[in-house]
Amino acid sequence: MKLSDEAEQELAQVESVLKPLPNVKLEARLDTTLRFQVSFSAKKTLILRCHLPEGYPASRLVAEIRSKTLSQKLTDGLAQLAEAEAEKATGGPQVARTVAFVHNWLRDNPLCSAAEEIAEIKSRLLDKQEGDRLKLLQAESRVQLTAAKAGYRLSLQLTLPNDYPESRAEVELLSSNLPSSVSRQAVARSAEIARRCVEPPSYRGKDKKLRQQAAAWKPSPCLLPVAEFAFSFLRSCATQRCPVCDKPALATAAAATATASSVEDPADQLEF
Repeated sequence: MKLSDEAEQELAQVESVLKPLPNVKLEARLDTTLRFQVSFSAKKTLILRCHLPEGYPASRLVAEIRSKTLSQKLTDGLAQLAEAEAEKATGGPQVARTVAFVHNWLRDNPLCSAAEEIAEIKSRLLDKQEGDRLKLLQAESRVQLTAAKAGYRLSLQLTLPNDYPESRAEVELLSSNLPSSVSRQAVARSAEIARRCVEPPSYRGKDKKLRQQAAAWKPSPCLLPVAEFAFSFLRSCATQRCPVCDKPALATAAAATATASSVEDPADQLEF
C-alpha cells in the first residue's frame, strides 16, 4: 500500500520529533508498520507497533503493544488508550503523538511493574469488611498496605525502585496500634522478606544440589510476599491466645491512638 506524500513526510520526521524521548527507539519500518521500543527498565519494556491503514492520516492508526515482562491485560488496555489518543489527531500526524503517549504513560505509572501482584492482593488478600486497605501512589511509586483485624491495625508502605523487581522495595511503618515491639518486628521481618527476594543466598558448602540452586537463583518480586506476611502477621497477633490461660494474648480492645507505645508490651506471649 502506498502512503500519501503527507504521511511519508510525517514518517521521515518521526525520529527527529521523538529525539527528546531517550527511552524510545525506532527499531524498524516495514512498509506501513513502524516498530518502536519503549523501555524504562528491564521490567518496564514494551514493543509498540503502529500500523497505518489505507487513507492514513484521514484514518486512525492501529496500535499493537506487546511485552515479555508486562501482562497482556495491561498492554491490551494501554493499546486501547493509545488508539484513543491517536483518534484525537485524525487528519494529522498521529505516530509521534501515539508513541509519546505510551512513553509518558509508562513513565507516569511506575507501579505497572507490579500490576499482577497488585491484582493478586486485591483479589485474594484484602478483607474490606475487616478494614483492610490497599492504596497506590503512582507518582511516588509507593504502595500502602493496611491490615486490620479485631480492632487492631498495621499499615506498611513499600517504595518500589525504578528497576523493580531487580532492586528491593523499601519498607516502612506508616501506623499501627499494636504494641511497639510487635510493630517493629513486623517491619523488620517485612524488610527481610524484601531483601531475600533480591539478594542471592550465599552458599559455600560442598552439597552440589544446594550449590546449583544458589547459582540458578534469580531476583523475584517482593510486593506480594510482603503483603502475604503482613496480613497473616496482623491476623495472627489479633487472634492468638495465651497457651496457659487461654485468654487473648493482646488486649481485646485496641488502643485508639495510631501507635501503642504506652500499652504494656505482651510481645513475649506471642508466637511467630
